Amino acid sequence: MGIAHTLAVKISITDHIDRKFISIRNITMNKISPKKLLHSKWTAVKPVNKEKHFCVVEVEFDEQGNVIRCLIEAVYNQNQYDIHWRDLTNPQVWRVGWQ
Repeated sequence: MGIAHTLAVKISITDHIDRKFISIRNITMNKISPKKLLHSKWTAVKPVNKEKHFCVVEVEFDEQGNVIRCLIEAVYNQNQYDIHWRDLTNPQVWRVGWQ
């Protein structure tokens, strides 16, 4: 195999890696301020048991102001779930607001 083939393979692999990096880089995280968590509204991207819309009903902070507990409530049936508040930043799981 010649230099031209080796070069073509390298360009092909580099192009594939660049496209993957660009697609990962273009995912924007949901921006959340811990101070504004309480009563914020969220939509589950993949609802389970008809629970699609949620509201943050309780947030607890430690002495340094870090969130130590975040409780969300499903609008459909009022089921409550403890979650890590940073999970809400994942746009593949949550959308800001009720959509």
